[in-house]
Amino acid sequence: MRKAFPIFAALLAAMLCLTSGCGQRSAPAPAEPSPEPPAVSPIPNPPKEEPEDRDQPVVEPGPVDGLLGETELAFFNEIYFNNEAVPLRNQFLSSTYESPADIDLYQLFYNGTGEDVSEAERETVIREGYSGDCPDTDLTKCSAGAMDAALERSMDLTLEETNRVGLDSFVHLPAYDAYYDFHGDTNVRPHVDIAAGERKDGLVHLYYEDAFFADGWKCVTLRLGEGGEYKFVSNVPCGPADVPGA
Repeated sequence: MRKAFPIFAALLAAMLCLTSGCGQRSAPAPAEPSPEPPAVSPIPNPPKEEPEDRDQPVVEPGPVDGLLGETELAFFNEIYFNNEAVPLRNQFLSSTYESPADIDLYQLFYNGTGEDVSEAERETVIREGYSGDCPDTDLTKCSAGAMDAALERSMDLTLEETNRVGLDSFVHLPAYDAYYDFHGDTNVRPHVDIAAGERKDGLVHLYYEDAFFADGWKCVTLRLGEGGEYKFVSNVPCGPADVPGA
């Protein structure tokens, strides 16, 4: 029995070692996943700044004297004139004048300035400006403020600074500070074709054959204002021989 004790003790020690994990390496704990970097939103491209006025000149100033190139002629044909965003500009060719003050205001503002007319205004115009029955046509209105804005934009002068050519053809209502006219037709110039142009003495001269009035060639002269927009100086008849490059 004494010889068996050491063997029994060894077996007991081995069993205790197995149950307690003696001599074994513990498996390493799984590594914590490293946090992903926060998503970075792409920086959007800055919006392109739109010009405040899309009908400003897009051609660089050229020489003082010389013919206009194709790019400049395209600007006057497609942006300065024949531009639906500024429909009144073609109307500055509806009469001939040697100075801005002599433009025919009745022809210029014949189609009104797009302002609404109240029933009270209509009745007052009929009472003060017409005799007999009410005209069965549209009544156009041009307030002095709207006329001033158009003239200042394109000629650098106000209504009071003009020679008031044609203004008496309107009915004026001082109470509304506006000018009115009954008519059912129109003198809208839908298109002008600038055939040639030149710079001379600091001015731009544009030549076109007047298909609207069918009365031959004319020359409209413009100057570049301080704000970068062309202003009307004159619109006068000319002959085919006056057209440069013809």
